[in-house]
This record gives sequence, C-alpha cells and structure tokens, in this order.
Amino acid sequence: MAREEALGDLDMSVQEAIQRRSEDFPGVHTCRASDTLLSVMETLRKTNVHRLIVIDEHNRLVGLVSLSDILRAIVM
Repeated sequence: MAREEALGDLDMSVQEAIQRRSEDFPGVHTCRASDTLLSVMETLRKTNVHRLIVIDEHNRLVGLVSLSDILRAIVM
C-alpha cells in the first residue's frame, strides 16, 4: 500500500487492503512450535521476512515468532 501511495486511505477494510497487495507479495510463512531455532532462522533468511506465524498440527494459529524473539532467546 505504501508503494501505491494509499496510506491516506486508512478507512478501507482489511479485506480491501489484502486485495490491493502487490503481485510480488511474499505471502505468509509459518512454522511449528516444535521446529528448531536453526530451521526457523533459515526460513526467515530464505523468505526475507522478520516474523513467522506459529501453527499447530491442525494449522491453527498458536502464536507469532519474530527475529527479535529468536535473537533475544539466543543472547539471554
């Protein structure tokens, strides 16, 4: 939306905003709570995103893990 200069149109619905995504949108990337930090870091690097949606065995949302979360866990 920022590329399309649509930031002034903040009264649109979430559905409308999703439909306006550019063709090169990378999509939503997921992981499981049982994945290793190494595999999650590799996914973040390969997909060039900073957050992954954590899903359970039924593909239901469990949480969100960010690059900052992982770095914090490694440093502490």
